[in-house]
Amino acid sequence: MFHLNRFQTNGLLLLVIVFLFAPIEVGYCTANLRQVEKRILDDIIGEGKYDSRIRPSGINQTSGKDGPANVTINLLVRSISSIDDVTMSTAP
Repeated sequence: MFHLNRFQTNGLLLLVIVFLFAPIEVGYCTANLRQVEKRILDDIIGEGKYDSRIRPSGINQTSGKDGPANVTINLLVRSISSIDDVTMSTAP
């Protein structure tokens, strides 16, 4: 016959409780984070004040005019299978 001691029984019970309630908590946290993110963006931008047609002001303003918006990115190329030396083209 299969016997469990007190620590094994408590551990098994804890595992069952964790696995039963973990998906509920993960779903709740994800939904809650989305609401927090929306509230923060509404506080920063202002609800109903953002207009996607207007370009953001840039840091290179010259003579009081609105300059271009500089965007800096980092890019990592993981692989290139072949490069044609004549046409300088790459193959996926």
